[in-house]
Amino acid sequence: MRIYRKTAITLGIVFVFLFLLTASVTYYVFLTHTEEIERNVLNDNTLRVHRAFDNEISHMDSTVYDWAAWDATYEYMTNNNSDYIISNLDDIETFLTLDINFVLYYNTNGTLVYGQACDLENGIQVPLSEEILDAIPKNNILINHSSIDSTVSGIVMIGDSPTIIASKPIIKSDYSGPIHGTLIMGRFLDRSFIHPMEEQILLPIEIYPLNNNNMPYDFAEVRNQLLDEKYVTRVNKDKNGVSGYFLIEDIYGKPVLIARTEMPRLIYKEGLDAISVTFYLTLLISILFAVLLSFLLKKNLLSRITFLRNGINEIDFKGDINSRIKIQGNDELSELAENINSMLDSLQEKSIIFQSTIESVSYGLVAFDKNSKVLKGPFYES
Repeated sequence: MRIYRKTAITLGIVFVFLFLLTASVTYYVFLTHTEEIERNVLNDNTLRVHRAFDNEISHMDSTVYDWAAWDATYEYMTNNNSDYIISNLDDIETFLTLDINFVLYYNTNGTLVYGQACDLENGIQVPLSEEILDAIPKNNILINHSSIDSTVSGIVMIGDSPTIIASKPIIKSDYSGPIHGTLIMGRFLDRSFIHPMEEQILLPIEIYPLNNNNMPYDFAEVRNQLLDEKYVTRVNKDKNGVSGYFLIEDIYGKPVLIARTEMPRLIYKEGLDAISVTFYLTLLISILFAVLLSFLLKKNLLSRITFLRNGINEIDFKGDINSRIKIQGNDELSELAENINSMLDSLQEKSIIFQSTIESVSYGLVAFDKNSKVLKGPFYES
């Protein structure tokens, strides 16, 4: 096999290996980094959803505080003046403005003094449901406040409906006591509540009760994992989105809801596009570098070796030891050419001496090899 072909095959194998190694490392590094960025963005988005729920709970707590620490409410719990109800709660606009589904007033004995509910979607007042009345008395933490600074707010399951609820002791406007009862307000976490949150944080939100046996398949899959890890991420089945799941606890610190948000895999796709561009650029650069290296090797090394070989073949073919090999440069090949020329000079000198010896002998000469075979002769004096 010719040197040029051997060199080309060797370089080809080396470049293929280096290209595959570079492509593999690039793919791993880019993909790992892209997935990490995607995971961090999803974590941030999930945290935004969690904080959105916390903000709604805080808003409800503030609303209840404004109404509970009010002289008019304090006097109503003292004398049950109906003017207070007519002026403040008899109008549906109050519920729509406060964005609440129900309001409850309990006296210090835990007895319901007044309660009213509202259907916010249809904009009408409705009677209190049995589920609300049954759920609140059981939650003694909501109606028993030991001090004027006491507060309870968070998530409560009323039937199958998750509800944001807040409870405050009823005190005077100057924030003094004694406590004259408890004020509770609640808001169901239905679509009319979730949709404005989605528009505010620009993220989709889904929630399901933890004990719901009819929840979607993906919620059911992560339920047990969430109980251990509190937060789970997973790629959607269509591979076009990634979702984050987290638990929401109730006022007792027990997980009651699974919440999910998702986002499209734009970062991941951009990472794959970057990997693809890098792959083709690396391939192009590798090919150009291989062609350039092959050209330089052929020009500066292989062509000179070929020239040296042809020069030696020509001398051998003609049998002319007077010819010389001329190679430009100052490297090993030029040194080899000089050594060959030196050898030819030595052979030429020995040939002249040999010819002179023959010419000076007055007798015939016969040349034999080591096997006593006649090589040339006999030579006679001319």
